[in-house]
Amino acid sequence: MRHASRRLNLQSTAFALALWLTGTCASACARGLRHRDFLLPLPTVSAAQKQVPRALVAYLRVGSLPAGARILVRARTGELVGSATPYGAQARQKPGIYTVPIPQSAIQNNAVLLQVELIRKGLRSRAPTRAEIQSIRLAYIPVTQSVPKK
Repeated sequence: MRHASRRLNLQSTAFALALWLTGTCASACARGLRHRDFLLPLPTVSAAQKQVPRALVAYLRVGSLPAGARILVRARTGELVGSATPYGAQARQKPGIYTVPIPQSAIQNNAVLLQVELIRKGLRSRAPTRAEIQSIRLAYIPVTQSVPKK
């Protein structure tokens, strides 16, 4: 009887979890969320690096995508900050690394929230899978300041 009670309790818990997940997905789909959020902390910067002009970029590791697909990257505000569009044989072979510049306005509380979606012509956009966006990391890269010609 004790084992039957545990089994019933486990089944009830599994059913409740499945129901909750279904509801979560349904409510997210109803709200039209077709992107995947990445909340990324800012990289640490040494004292020496602070003296050099630098820009914040995101490195996207993009796996195999469906033919004709591309990845759009938006800031927290919905502003488009970049895209990754594989083409040719590379598009369906090994992962590629894409660099997307991140505007200062996207930084909030020492972190950046990126909204990533996959779009294909003629189809509704959707959130990319973990295999399609394998990782995203932030980094500072040095920049040179150009002097206008006189």
